[in-house]
Amino acid sequence: MVDDSNEAAVLAACILDEDALGTVSSTLVERDFYKEQHRMIWRAIQTVVSNGERVDVLSVINLLRGKQALTRAGGASYISSLLDSLPDVANVMQYAKEVKGESTSRDLVRIGRGMMDETSDPTGRMETAFGLLSDLSNSSVATREVLIGDVAAGIVARVSSGVDVQDGVKTGFDGLDDPLGGLSGGDYIILAARPSIGKSAFALQVGTSVAKRNHSVLYVSPEMTEAQLTQRMLSVESGVAYKKISKPSSMTESEKLAVVEAYERTRTLPLVIDDSPDQTVALLRLKARRMKSKTGLDLIIVDYLQLLCAGDDSKEEVTGISKALKGIAKTFDVPVLAVSQLSRAMMYQNRKRPELTDLRGSGQLEQDADSVLFLWHPTSAKDKIEVFIEKNRSGELGAEEFHFDSDTTKFISKGAW
Repeated sequence: MVDDSNEAAVLAACILDEDALGTVSSTLVERDFYKEQHRMIWRAIQTVVSNGERVDVLSVINLLRGKQALTRAGGASYISSLLDSLPDVANVMQYAKEVKGESTSRDLVRIGRGMMDETSDPTGRMETAFGLLSDLSNSSVATREVLIGDVAAGIVARVSSGVDVQDGVKTGFDGLDDPLGGLSGGDYIILAARPSIGKSAFALQVGTSVAKRNHSVLYVSPEMTEAQLTQRMLSVESGVAYKKISKPSSMTESEKLAVVEAYERTRTLPLVIDDSPDQTVALLRLKARRMKSKTGLDLIIVDYLQLLCAGDDSKEEVTGISKALKGIAKTFDVPVLAVSQLSRAMMYQNRKRPELTDLRGSGQLEQDADSVLFLWHPTSAKDKIEVFIEKNRSGELGAEEFHFDSDTTKFISKGAW
């Protein structure tokens, strides 16, 4: 007996949320569904979307009825009942993977049976099996192959028109934006420092600055809550000490007014905070896909990388997370800025300037990253911080000095001191 609950869950998700269809379409094809009714409903959903109509139960039922296929698809009551089978739309990719796995298993069984068919000669059976396995493998792997001539055509057209390549989104700090060219789509940037230097504060200030330029930002923070992050942002924008905002009774009327004015300036910023404590790369990918399709997505900030590890932050775990974040940057053509810890040994060497080998899980992080930025105290003064680019695959190295206001957690460029 085949368990078709995952198939029902996928179909229900696609009916309830069009973004779910976009999420699973790169994984599933019609033949992956075991039940004929489910294949027909899947095809109907695809047709509704192709016709430019909104997908819902009624549009799917009407399309099948118009094709005189509603009864074979299970009928209107069966299609409506599918919605009762879905625990959570956010898990649609997991359901799709289960459906794909079951489909692949059925294909492998069929190939295995063909290998056992003694009516054919062994060589013929082997060649047939290899061909079927090759087709199965190709259908299971997403492809991004493109002829280099096609890419070159686009570059030559731009060169002929004299249009410069657009810089990436600006961090708001000229000393870093100039060598980086901003944060470009597809780039994976690592921001690292010892504990308590201000890497989270810096990342949040970058996110806020990017959002002020009307670029959509997804800020993922499994460690700090949305309230803590927002309070930090209001402290930076208002100039009122973070601790005072936590205790309004200690604030003057002018400070309260400054916080209100900061709120009015920032309340419509396209900056989305996700403080889910059980964050995973798979969930991040799903949220990024949804945000990009609904509102656009120009920057992802992960604070911090090691917190996405399902188990401990071993080298193997960090390696997997790093590769996945680089994949997300390329898949969605957005920059991913990941805050990272330094190696434990480095954390206690306060006077040593950080190097690439000091990254925790350094081998893979250093290899995957397009750019690596470090924060450190170049002097004994705790309010003086240098942010320097130690790796920049697409440009020059550089640095910028800051005054760090610990009361508001604000970074102020040296030129503005």
